[in-house]
Amino acid sequence: MTIDHPEESSKAEFFGSFGFTAADWQVLARALIAHARTHPVSSVMKSRYGTKYRIDGEIRCPDGRSPSIRAVWIIDESGEFPRLVTAHPLDYVSDMIREHDRVVLTAALRPEGLEPGDIGAVVHVYPRHEAYEVEFVTLTGKTAAVVTVSAAQVRPVGSSEIPHARAFANSPTSGSSQ
Repeated sequence: MTIDHPEESSKAEFFGSFGFTAADWQVLARALIAHARTHPVSSVMKSRYGTKYRIDGEIRCPDGRSPSIRAVWIIDESGEFPRLVTAHPLDYVSDMIREHDRVVLTAALRPEGLEPGDIGAVVHVYPRHEAYEVEFVTLTGKTAAVVTVSAAQVRPVGSSEIPHARAFANSPTSGSSQ
């Protein structure tokens, strides 16, 4: 996993954006093994070198997100243990947070009155998706806060999630019936 490698840099950048690092490569290795154990084999391809197994599904990442990846494993003709051939994003664009996307806060930002689960809109994406500028608004459309958050502090909105209302403590009208 190296950004400098001419053919592997996009994969390294992808996995790095979810909290994996080259220095702690064992974390990625364990996540890939768990991925293989958790998801069914989507296809099997035999060749003169061995049998390749393609596995598609979500991988659990250090930052709490779970992007969909494809991992290919091979069991050599002479071997009995699988060996990783490659792993790459299944849908790189949909897993990346973009400007104007709705995101869910995963960590409390107490000075701003924001709680995990609060939903905001990305108004700016910083280089390499390491951080985002996110605007949080009340249900009446008033800006509650605009904050810079790290990639680990937000995640994309899930397709089967619904919003939940709560009183915003930092609102000038909190506690009133307006």
